[in-house]
Amino acid sequence: MLAQDAVLHDRYRIAGFSGLTRTARSYDAIDGRFGTRVVVRECERSKPRPFREAFVREARILNGCQHVALPVVTDAFAAGDAFYLVERKIPSESVANLLERDRKPFAPVLVLSWLDAILDLLEYLHSLPAPIIVANISPASIEISSRGSVFLTDFSVAIEGPGKTLAWTYPYAPIEQMEGQDVDVRADVHALAASAYEMLLGVRPLSPHEREQTKGGVAFDPLEHFARVVSRPLAAVLDRAMSLRPESRQPTATELRLELVTAGTTTVPVAKLPSSVDAPPQSPIASDAAFGSFAHQPTAPVESLVPASGKTTIICRTCGSTNEATRVFCPHCGSLLRSDRRPGTLDVAALLPDFVPLHELSPTAPVVRPAAPDTVVDRLQETFSADLVSPPVVQPVQHSPEPARPVSPFAGRAEVRRGSDPLRTAEGGPNSGDPTMPLARLLVLEGEEPGRMLLIRAKVTTLGRSAGDYIFRQDAFMSGRHAKVKYVDDCYRLDDAGSRNGTFMRIRKEARLAENDIVLAGQQLLRFEHDAVSREPQLRLQLNNGDAAATYDLARAVTAIGRTQGEIRFADDAAMADMHARIERRGDDCFVVDGGSRNGTFLRLTTDRPLSDGDVFIIGRHIFKFEADVSLDDQITEDL
Repeated sequence: MLAQDAVLHDRYRIAGFSGLTRTARSYDAIDGRFGTRVVVRECERSKPRPFREAFVREARILNGCQHVALPVVTDAFAAGDAFYLVERKIPSESVANLLERDRKPFAPVLVLSWLDAILDLLEYLHSLPAPIIVANISPASIEISSRGSVFLTDFSVAIEGPGKTLAWTYPYAPIEQMEGQDVDVRADVHALAASAYEMLLGVRPLSPHEREQTKGGVAFDPLEHFARVVSRPLAAVLDRAMSLRPESRQPTATELRLELVTAGTTTVPVAKLPSSVDAPPQSPIASDAAFGSFAHQPTAPVESLVPASGKTTIICRTCGSTNEATRVFCPHCGSLLRSDRRPGTLDVAALLPDFVPLHELSPTAPVVRPAAPDTVVDRLQETFSADLVSPPVVQPVQHSPEPARPVSPFAGRAEVRRGSDPLRTAEGGPNSGDPTMPLARLLVLEGEEPGRMLLIRAKVTTLGRSAGDYIFRQDAFMSGRHAKVKYVDDCYRLDDAGSRNGTFMRIRKEARLAENDIVLAGQQLLRFEHDAVSREPQLRLQLNNGDAAATYDLARAVTAIGRTQGEIRFADDAAMADMHARIERRGDDCFVVDGGSRNGTFLRLTTDRPLSDGDVFIIGRHIFKFEADVSLDDQITEDL
């Protein structure tokens, strides 16, 4: 990982870590030649070959394609033990971050304009001689600039032409991609519709497998959910795009765009704009029909908006707030209000004095973002802008402990995370949250924010992708609730929360193997079991889908595992040491022993295990280190 203020390629000065994808880390940097902001992406040579190939393919795609909604690649090179890709930095924020900060859905007219821009990009990518399938569309990959422009990022699993993908993004990927089958352009159609579901409703859709299990029930009905916020014709188009069966979806992005335009322009406008105001032109998709099927009801007087029960207020079913009976949308969360008698009107502007005309909600207007205070990047830019003729002289910069984060154009300023040691208060005293618990924390060694410290404040601390005390939304290999750190009987313990991919704990000395235990060495998953006939112990190389790729007998007293040495070798695994680990037979038992490897050997948890200071464990694609008061070591007698 690159250190802050490091100068790369005698040109790019690293300002800080900014993100992580399946193939690369991202850093904010300053181009010393021009003094401009750029994004430097790093893919280490130690990554498995498929990830390195995906990184090179992504660089080729971004460099060879020209579209306003694609990132602009300015440089690519190899240095040291990694490959690097440089992209132009555009001030923007992902839709996923905006949803998390605002905690409510976006206006339909805005979402449909974003869909129009992304579909224009997909039409271009899918029409190339070798069609490019993004296979990774989600709210996290859709970026909105400070001026309202739309960009699609993260092509880490993109493929050229129909085929299998390296990975997928839960829960937006279609069912055929999750099951490892060949995908085509209809995979992007499904992922875009699933992303629209979250943007319109503010909640994540169920995964295709969950939808398949509830098929025929009332647990999930995309058509009914979409119809809450858009007209029935538009809801039917998006519902078809989210179909579980590929043949039932729109076959191309062009057809999806055409259906959205047709459904959005064949309805009666909601409100007439004042004649004195000339509304700017809008996207053909972002029509007045986006505001719901109540627009197609016949005109009704104001009295008809009052519930038959005589109440003058309506309770919003989404946020629970109380609103006037004459309101159509909840001003707190933006949801469509439903009274005892469903509101129906044509001239909304005449009925609602505080109605905001559509032209004021037009997505074509620039989104103004409040100016952020001077940051480290600004000062670095001033340093490099002083002399653009000759190579800049890098001067040490005094960094502020916690630079202010940019303000979302859709929500207020987010709370700034403290940059000090979370084990201590601002005054330097202990900060455990619970005085009955010893001081403890988790340090992120590898993942979204390397170096981030997570304080253990409660008896049970949960980590996951979508729920828990600490959330890591970009880790597609992490379950919603993945693992828990518990404080039980004066001891911290690590427990898997029923995750799909499991929790792996690094062994310190050795570990006795039980039937069906899974060992992680380098990038290889090895399942320990006994042969059904001979009852002799063996290791089975397990793929991500659970299938076995090879079987290795453990007939010797010691069986070594390594990249270049040992009886079991994995020459293509750069994450494995030359002599990584060994399996030792002692009577009827087998033990796995780490051979002093740099990356360590891990064992998947089958029950909760005690934690001591310095223990390392893996959940998803994140590596954590447990740090605690050294007195805890005296309380733990069991070694993994």
